[in-house]
Amino acid sequence: MSVEAEVAVEGSFSCPICIADYGANEKWCSPEACSHKLCQECAEQYFDAAIKNRDLPLRCVIPDCGCTYERQQVEHVLGKDDLSKYEAILLLNYLESDPNVRFCPVADCPFAVIGTPDDPVIECGVCGGSFCFTCRNSWAEGHKCVLFEGVDSVKACPNCNIPIQKLQDNSCNKMVCPQCKCAFCWLCRKEVNEIDHFWTPSGCTYYGKSTQGKRRRCVYTVIYLVGSPVFIGFVAVMLVPVVVIQIPYSAVQRAHEKGKSRLHLIGNGVAGAMISPFAAAAAVAVFVPYALGVVYIYVPASFFSRHILRRFRRRKGRTDTERIKDCTKV
Repeated sequence: MSVEAEVAVEGSFSCPICIADYGANEKWCSPEACSHKLCQECAEQYFDAAIKNRDLPLRCVIPDCGCTYERQQVEHVLGKDDLSKYEAILLLNYLESDPNVRFCPVADCPFAVIGTPDDPVIECGVCGGSFCFTCRNSWAEGHKCVLFEGVDSVKACPNCNIPIQKLQDNSCNKMVCPQCKCAFCWLCRKEVNEIDHFWTPSGCTYYGKSTQGKRRRCVYTVIYLVGSPVFIGFVAVMLVPVVVIQIPYSAVQRAHEKGKSRLHLIGNGVAGAMISPFAAAAAVAVFVPYALGVVYIYVPASFFSRHILRRFRRRKGRTDTERIKDCTKV
């Protein structure tokens, strides 16, 4: 879709941000790959806020759409001045997502340099200063990486590899990368979508600085494997009377709210009572296999996949600690 097509006379539309209806002669903007239109004013505000917050690339505001706006659309809405800011932030986001790019630590020097951990000395091409690839501090003769809490309090995002710092205050271990919005576990650096990762026998705790010990993990695993069927059975037993009672009660209540006759109420109650045993059996038949599948298939698969991924990463590259040790030998 060209810029001219964006402002062309089309049918009326409703802006999903301001929820206002617009006529065919109003200006609008939408991603090339979808037809979700924004009015001109909302598009300007949305683009401006996204650029200020570095929330790029610009995506369609409709959830689960994911279509992106192109460069010419941004220029058409905001103008050339803001377009230069947009392109600069896009470049900055790209550089920050590259694990081999380092920014010069000298004040007011925006230069970025590509380096490797095998050659830790990096020289800035603008100011001429030298700094360390691993710890990002200025380089001098006899340089040693300043550890402080560096290795423990700073870890790389598992998706885009930018360094992220976390206070060592026993706070929540579910982290969200400010760059790529990837959610991951601080303790094992595995990507997580829900908090169920912290319920597995992986040793990762929702709060705290370290994983659980082997003995405690073994005890929790035994309790988890043995106690889960008991708990699932208890829930299934309690589910039966709840369904058997709730269905006829709800049927009678709905009929009463509609002002039906007493005979109609009795008929609904009898019908609900006849259906409820089958509904309870169906609920148990669905719940029990699903719960057992989560306990004995999903959780173990998640547990072993984490260890396989960790082994793969260990073979693929060295840890930050190993890089620092090599750096101190230079």
